[in-house]
Order: sequence, then C-alpha cells, then structure tokens
Amino acid sequence: MSKKLSVSVVIAAYNEAKYIHTVLDALASQTFKDFELIVVDNNSSDNTSAIAKSKGARVVLEKKQGYVFAVERGLSEAKGDILAVTDSDTSPDHDWLEKVVAAFADESIVAVTGSVKYKDAGFLGNFLTYPVYTLFLWANFLVGKPHMTGTSLAMRKVAYEKVGGLDTRYKISADVEIGLRLKKVGRVVLLPSLSVVASSRRWSTQKGHNLLKYTKAYFGTVWFSKPPLEDLKPVR
Repeated sequence: MSKKLSVSVVIAAYNEAKYIHTVLDALASQTFKDFELIVVDNNSSDNTSAIAKSKGARVVLEKKQGYVFAVERGLSEAKGDILAVTDSDTSPDHDWLEKVVAAFADESIVAVTGSVKYKDAGFLGNFLTYPVYTLFLWANFLVGKPHMTGTSLAMRKVAYEKVGGLDTRYKISADVEIGLRLKKVGRVVLLPSLSVVASSRRWSTQKGHNLLKYTKAYFGTVWFSKPPLEDLKPVR
C-alpha cells in the first residue's frame, strides 16, 4: 500500500486584505481537507496577517521584499510531501487539491500545473487567457519545455529539494524556471482541469507594458536560461 501523501499549500501575500479572503474561503471549501496552509506575509502594512490567521492559516513573515522571496520562504517552511502554490487573489476549484493528490498517485510525476481564468475580464479577456493561454502551455510541453504557472502548481517536496529549490534571481518566471529543472528528475504534467479563477487587476493598467515584460522574461527563461532584469510591481 502506498504512503498517504501530506500536502502543504503556500500563498505569498503583500497588502492583500482586499483579496485574500477569496483564496482562503476557496481552500476552506476544498473536497480534500487535510492540508497545511501557509500564508507568507511579505511586509504588509494592512491586516493581511490577521485575516489569514482568522481563516486558520499559519502566517510566516518574510522581510525580503518580493514575490519570489515570499514563495521561497513558504516552501522552505512547508512540511508536506506535496507542495502546492497558488496566488492570494485566486479562487481554486473546489476539487483543486483532490486533483493534485490524485495526480501524484503516479510516482513518476514530480510536478503538475494548471491553467487560469480571470474574474471580471469579460468574454474577450477570458478567451485570450484560458483557451489561448492553455494552448500556449500545451505547445511548450510538446516541445519539451514544461511551463509551470504560479497560480496553480504543485511539486513533490523531495524533487523540489533535489533540484535546489527556487532560483530567486528570477523575479519573473521563477515558476517557469523551476519546472524546467524539475523535468530533469521526473515528469512534469499539465492538467488544464487544475484551474483557478484569478483577479484581472494585474491587467487593469499597463497591459502592453506588462505583456512585454512577461514576453521578455519567457524567452530569457525558457530559451536562454537568463534571469529577467526587470520585476513586476504589485497592483493594489
């Protein structure tokens, strides 16, 4: 009989009092109930931590500012065999964790990732994200460049540690970069049904500017193994 896998969920948060209840409520409603929940407060000046604690999360403070540092801290604190990551403004499907755990019944799999839809993005916005972005993910997987997305991913802890954890030089695309390294120790799998709904706020301003940053980070990370020179400023 295979060992029952323990699960940790890590959420990085910086001044997320307006949004974080969404992801915490969605996680509280999961069909898979037995998991560790870690919220990493990245120097919030609002009541993010108090809200997270009231929802049953273990709150950890990361003083080094930046999303990648917060996620890395949370993953280092996590005790689960499976390390799942989503964002502080997302709403994972009610069976998100159940699907994650089911995927890891295959011992050859070291990581899984899903796709994302955007709340309040309208028909065109969601057409450009879910179907088109999912096809983009598939294309990368087909050419041997597994593209993990930080809104919906999970990894075996032993594999995460084996490849050396997150590379914090990647202020953008650290999730993508670690997927490429995880491929060297096992299978990285795309599960489009492993979906979350995210806030569209990151695209509410400077759409073209942010798209250019993501595009440059993608090519630098995936095809040239170079950390991006820029970072994305949080939208609040």
